[in-house]
Amino acid sequence: ELFSESSEESREQAADALAEMTFFEGEHIIREGDIGSTFYILFSGEVSVQKNRKEVSRLSSKLDGHSLTDLVESEQLPEVVFFGERALLVSEPRAATVRAVSKRVVVM
Repeated sequence: ELFSESSEESREQAADALAEMTFFEGEHIIREGDIGSTFYILFSGEVSVQKNRKEVSRLSSKLDGHSLTDLVESEQLPEVVFFGERALLVSEPRAATVRAVSKRVVVM
């Protein structure tokens, strides 16, 4: 669980730091080779992960129907799908391109 080990205060701080972004079918969320300083929680929709312009996987949100409050406060949510975290862990360019494939994708 993403926030199950966190105190209520820590969960509130995390919620305050999350910014909702919407992408539409075909739009790039991150691009392979770019410098990144953000990771994304896939809140709704489906994305394609591509390396060298070839799709290597698809990610689908398991949070559809839940609110941001649910995400931060509940310990019983489905698996949280996220991407782009590598840019925070190592000083390397983005390892893949992530593109929206559903009509609407919401990330935090």
